Amino acid sequence: MKQLTTLFALLLLLGQTVWAQSGVGLKGSLKDSDNRPVDGVALSVDGQEAAGSSNEEGYFELSGLSAGSHTLIFSKAGWNTYRLDVNLTEGSKDLGTIIMVQEGGIDMFSSEDLIPTVSLSDQDVSGGSGAGGSNVSGLLTSSRDVFYSTAAFAFSPLRFRIRGYDSEHSTVYINGLPMNSPENGYATWSLWGGLNDAMRNRSNTVGLAPTDYTFGGIGGATQIDMRASTQWKQLRVGVAASNRSYRVRPMFIYSTGLMANGWAFSMSGSLRLAEQGQVDGTYYNAGSYYAAAEKRIGKKHALNLSIFGAPRARGKNAPVTAEMQEIAREANDDDGYFYNPYWGWQTQEDGSRVKRNSRYSYTHIPVIMLTHDWKITPSSKLTTSFGYQFGENGSTALNWYNSSDPRPEYYRKWPSYFDNTDQATADALRAQYVANPEQLQLDWDNFYEVNRNSYDESISNTETRAKYIVEERRYDTKQFNFNSIYRNFLNENVTLNAGVNGQYYIGHNYKVLNDLLGADYYVDVDQFALRDSAQNEDFYQNDLDNPNAELSEGDVFGYDYESHIQNVAAWGQGQFKYGQLEFFGAAELSYTQFWREGNMRNGRFPDNSLGKGEVFSDFNYNFKTGATYKLDGRNFFFLNGSYGTKAPYFRNSYVSARTRDQIVPGLQSKTVYGVEGGYLLKAPKAKARISGYYTVFENEFYNRSFFSDNAFAADDGSLQSGYVNFVMDGINRRHMGLELAGEYEVLTGLKLRAVAAVGENIYTSRPNISIYLDNDPNTQVSSRTAYMKNAYVAGSPQIATSFAINYRSPKYWFVNLSFNYMARSFVDINPDRRTYEAVTYSADPTYQQQAVVPDSDQWNAILAQEELPAAFTVDLFAGKSLRLKTKKGKTYFLYFNLGVNNILNNRNIVSGGFEQLRYDFEEKDPEKFPTRYFYSNGINYFASITYRLPM
Repeated sequence: MKQLTTLFALLLLLGQTVWAQSGVGLKGSLKDSDNRPVDGVALSVDGQEAAGSSNEEGYFELSGLSAGSHTLIFSKAGWNTYRLDVNLTEGSKDLGTIIMVQEGGIDMFSSEDLIPTVSLSDQDVSGGSGAGGSNVSGLLTSSRDVFYSTAAFAFSPLRFRIRGYDSEHSTVYINGLPMNSPENGYATWSLWGGLNDAMRNRSNTVGLAPTDYTFGGIGGATQIDMRASTQWKQLRVGVAASNRSYRVRPMFIYSTGLMANGWAFSMSGSLRLAEQGQVDGTYYNAGSYYAAAEKRIGKKHALNLSIFGAPRARGKNAPVTAEMQEIAREANDDDGYFYNPYWGWQTQEDGSRVKRNSRYSYTHIPVIMLTHDWKITPSSKLTTSFGYQFGENGSTALNWYNSSDPRPEYYRKWPSYFDNTDQATADALRAQYVANPEQLQLDWDNFYEVNRNSYDESISNTETRAKYIVEERRYDTKQFNFNSIYRNFLNENVTLNAGVNGQYYIGHNYKVLNDLLGADYYVDVDQFALRDSAQNEDFYQNDLDNPNAELSEGDVFGYDYESHIQNVAAWGQGQFKYGQLEFFGAAELSYTQFWREGNMRNGRFPDNSLGKGEVFSDFNYNFKTGATYKLDGRNFFFLNGSYGTKAPYFRNSYVSARTRDQIVPGLQSKTVYGVEGGYLLKAPKAKARISGYYTVFENEFYNRSFFSDNAFAADDGSLQSGYVNFVMDGINRRHMGLELAGEYEVLTGLKLRAVAAVGENIYTSRPNISIYLDNDPNTQVSSRTAYMKNAYVAGSPQIATSFAINYRSPKYWFVNLSFNYMARSFVDINPDRRTYEAVTYSADPTYQQQAVVPDSDQWNAILAQEELPAAFTVDLFAGKSLRLKTKKGKTYFLYFNLGVNNILNNRNIVSGGFEQLRYDFEEKDPEKFPTRYFYSNGINYFASITYRLPM
């Protein structure tokens, strides 16, 4: 930590370049995307009151500004606020043409919409005189890029991910603080869901382009500014209706802007409610809140406090097999029905019946942020933020003891289980389900009935011992964040950015008894260890210090441990602009350490489960560099590259963190490197992008847990059963592809847009598999090889195309019609099916099945990776803006917007799927545990009306 502090101090001293103070002039013009002037746009400098406005020709001019760095804000009712950071020297500076974007356009329909941070000047787009000698604009940070703005919403039915990257490789910041979880690397956007109005000030960088606030991941970075002074001065109230996750969503925001006394306040809130979504049993109840206060202290300092949160409860839906979906649709006489086995009917005391979901989740993690801005000199600025977030994150599930599996989706309850042994039973079972669709759902009344009659006389003959319960798996968190970002415009050609950040994360992982379902108590023992072990009583205790605990609702049981994670990093970046060439270089050093701290002494691991465990630590580094060459004012070429290492995440680093402190053998940081390059065209009526990328991920780890019942082959050929931990190391991946996009204005206001993404994301190694039995600390299956080289990485289509027609009327209405095609999406494979043991004979003489014949139908069914069906969708978006006046002459605005996705109502779109990790090693039948699929919504809509009153 001392070394990082010293490094930061040196960077800070380096940037103390004091510029002379004198009057500087500024001018430019504002136009819309159709090159029409935008008048009446209010201009403010550094958050102060409006310093001017644009005239009827869109022209503006300011004078008397001091030399140095400033933030210009352009705002007008009905238009997105535009922010521009400039560095002023002596004399007058012409900003050229700045493009303003109307509110209510198609871009508003995606919460992932990318908002621009830099716009091209008039010379950049015209290619006129002087273009060859001017500096290059930051092209890669423009979020109105045709490709990325289309990919944000058009390709969502098949869960398209840009370049196939996991979200851990894209960093998200709010008020300068990192929001990616230190435990698994993912940014959980639902933590601030419903706060759209408060999060409009957003900048985004895709890929390896430089950013001002972080080193960034290989997938890019996003910065959301929620400070009070940056919120648009307004009262905005709206209501939306939808048939997606929620049915209705009221929302409001009120912001004062920066007032004359130096204060700014902002608050926002919303509700998202639905008794049921498109899938049965999926209720949705969510709220959100936001409040911020900021005080300007003199001319150089500002202090901002922001608080936000988004409590949310929702019922989940399950991935299902093709057989389940087919039978459920026939039983419900609906060929578009989405089967969800997580719910069932429950009879209330008054005799009425309600749908109850066994799998619901609840999350509420409030975030508190304190941000200090210090304008050290006219050309340098330091932003320091402190943050604390805390709260609960839980998800329920059924559990049972000494009783039959209650889940409708259990594989032995379906006709396919009997297909090869008893076809008459299979046919009868199918007919029974079709005639009685309620049998496809949970039987809550039966759970209560069984529990009311369940006595364990060895414990009590008057109180009932639960056979069925609802448990809640909790992942509560506490996290402290620190980040300091330094920026200095050394001169017209050189900009320095640097920063340090630190995180201390404590995750509390445990189970709570949520509902006894009519019983009096539940006993805390491990039923798998109790069933499979003949050892002493201590062996099957989950908590040796509280053996055979008789649990009530609200008690902690099963497992209880904390994950402690500490991260610290320092980074620096230089950006250089000389004539037609712009280039940059950046480096980051980081240090990570984590450990497990157990709160229970587990019976299977009495000496390795309670207290602080082994500390894992590692240093990591990252480098990136790139250049952009401007051939003229319209044609640009860019090339970027990076190389670095990334620490493993706690979530994948333990054999079984639930039960013991055992770090995965050979755990190490992974290596990530790649290159991207391409060509961009920026012309008055045409835009185009052609880019390519090549990215490699090496030495990744994979860790999953599941129950294996007599379907797991040990080295001696015998079958093992129980709850197992499946660990895989040495995973390498390669992502490569092309991104193509073009837009052309055929007539004034009428544009045609075409976008395509073509990639090949594959595994390039043969990882090592290790499997550990949870109920036996001495049993580990020897390492074996997964032959998954050249298998496709699942989770995103590798081909995605879109063609759109967009018209924007000068009378402030718009319509957009898009046609989208997605293909080459694959199911996530079970690595254990790509092993020698999965297709060869077993040493146990009781098994009839021997080695599988190569290239036979069975061989191909086991080893081939399933490609999901291609999907075609049509989407329509339309909106209208009205400018009205009250009786007192006050101007206000009404916005009407409608979005309809999947107009063709295709309810057979498979958005993803995975092979189950359970595999039939005895009969070697891949259909015994068939692939499960996720399905995309049919026709769905979003309609909203919004009232806006500028303050």
